[in-house]
Amino acid sequence: MRSPVVRSGPEASVVESGALIADEVVVDDELRSIDLGSWVGRRPEEVAPVELGAWFADPDAIPHGGESVTAFVDRIHRRLVALVPGTVVVAAMPVVQAAVALHGGVGAAGFFGLDIAPATTWTVDISIGG
Repeated sequence: MRSPVVRSGPEASVVESGALIADEVVVDDELRSIDLGSWVGRRPEEVAPVELGAWFADPDAIPHGGESVTAFVDRIHRRLVALVPGTVVVAAMPVVQAAVALHGGVGAAGFFGLDIAPATTWTVDISIGG
């Protein structure tokens, strides 16, 4: 059954996925994936190991100059709690990972420990106190 409207992140693959399940896709820039700053377009082996290590070890680290994991998880949380309950969201894997991290109780520190498989459906209960 198609949804009449979905909100999606701005990534082309996310918008295209939304169009497969909805009659209308509303692109929401606040649902974009994490900003990796100077790492955008680089493979992990092209990043200094000490920088990668710092980023994986500390959710507040921003060795790439973009967005920390903590800031990203907080941004996604703020956006999700502002949506009307029952809103269908189609998002990139890191966005789902951020929502599950915060609302699943592991927080930004547990972000990298979550395994979000492609093409899966997640239901996240966003409550006022969450």
